[in-house]
Amino acid sequence: MIDRPMDADRSLQSYTAARLTRDAEFWLRRQGLPYFVAPRARRTLLVARTGPFFTVLLALDAARWVLRSVDVTVDGSPGAVVGLAALAVTALFALVVVPIGLIALSPAAISAVPRRMTVVSATLLGAYLVVDPLLQHAAGQTYRLEALLAAAFAALASLLATGLGVGAVALWAIRVAGRQLRALREVSGRVLPLLMLVVGLALLAPGLWQVTSTLTPLRLAAVIVLFGVLGQWFIAPVIQSEAAAIAEQNTGSGSPALSRGERANLTIVLVLAQSFQVAIFSALVAVILVVFGELALTPAVIAAWSGGRTQPVQLFGLTLPVDTALVKTSVFLSCFASLNFVVNIRSNAAYKSAFYDPLFDDARIALNVRSAYRTATAAARRPDKRS
Repeated sequence: MIDRPMDADRSLQSYTAARLTRDAEFWLRRQGLPYFVAPRARRTLLVARTGPFFTVLLALDAARWVLRSVDVTVDGSPGAVVGLAALAVTALFALVVVPIGLIALSPAAISAVPRRMTVVSATLLGAYLVVDPLLQHAAGQTYRLEALLAAAFAALASLLATGLGVGAVALWAIRVAGRQLRALREVSGRVLPLLMLVVGLALLAPGLWQVTSTLTPLRLAAVIVLFGVLGQWFIAPVIQSEAAAIAEQNTGSGSPALSRGERANLTIVLVLAQSFQVAIFSALVAVILVVFGELALTPAVIAAWSGGRTQPVQLFGLTLPVDTALVKTSVFLSCFASLNFVVNIRSNAAYKSAFYDPLFDDARIALNVRSAYRTATAAARRPDKRS
């Protein structure tokens, strides 16, 4: 015969363990650590969790349709300029801000109302599969079967990427990028002043302009990639060794050892977080150099230093009041500045404690949550033999 009070108590304990398990899975995914979640749980709510991908695909389709269908001509009058600016802001809000906002809010919504989010994501998937034909018809084009096949392939790829954890890492990357932007003040105060003395003077070297002004966009991109690889060469060993030490310490405290997938997941998010710091710092240096160049260098000086290779920057069909040679030189110097930044935070103890240690503290918290998650999962699965 079953003891009712004890049965109710065991049911409450089972419910509590299940709730803790779901909360831990939600938290670990938000930290970009989907491989810390049990394999069977990675496939749950797959359609709902793929909703952000479908939102991005719809936004890309809409953006392609706008760029293909809208032809804007500006006659230079103030009203036309204001109208163009309003159109650009509206398009940016509808095609970029809204999707990113929905992506950022989707994890909390999935945790709160998982069934409704499954319906919403399935609706988005259906809309994506038919949006191409509708937009093509609106543009007066003939619908082709290839478009439907491409949409179906993109949808299947999105589901597969979500199942593999790419979606969780991507959402985490968006949030981390936002946090790193808020940390720019600390970055600027610690590293930027002395470094700007060097790169600021380098911007005034005519010989450098003769090199950078001849760079094609492809060659400049290759330079950026080269410095990115060099930066990773400095970052990865520190991250890997520290992550291994943290994982070993956590295992020694009684937690199960990390699997190969979990180790790779932890290393990837730490490297990405550090890479965001470097990328944002590099972008900040480039912007400062462009502003400084615009204020200090006249068009005649830029033309003389660049060998007459001057033209305004063209971006999405818009002409910006910035010279291409100045932008190339600023980006080129920002690559050197970013490498210097990486070396400093690796070798300087003060910089290392400011930029590396917070990442490692987050890793320790994640491993503690993983230990509690494993305990809660075991409690939820453990059969109760008392009667």
